Amino acid sequence: MNLVRLGSVTHAFNTNQRFLKLTFQAGGGGVTVHSPSTANLAPPGHYMLFILNANGVPSVASVVKIQ
Repeated sequence: MNLVRLGSVTHAFNTNQRFLKLTFQAGGGGVTVHSPSTANLAPPGHYMLFILNANGVPSVASVVKIQ
């Protein structure tokens, strides 16, 4: 699973760009995702959440908000 922060582009560069690889555990018909350990890694805001299959192909993103 990966989080990608939604862009905030100005003057030809993106100062908000983030890509975070998340750890998770699958089981019981669901998935438990472990969030980044500090707000320094994932400041509050909106992110796209992708799940990759065994071949590394990403799903359609779900937008999530980290508070």
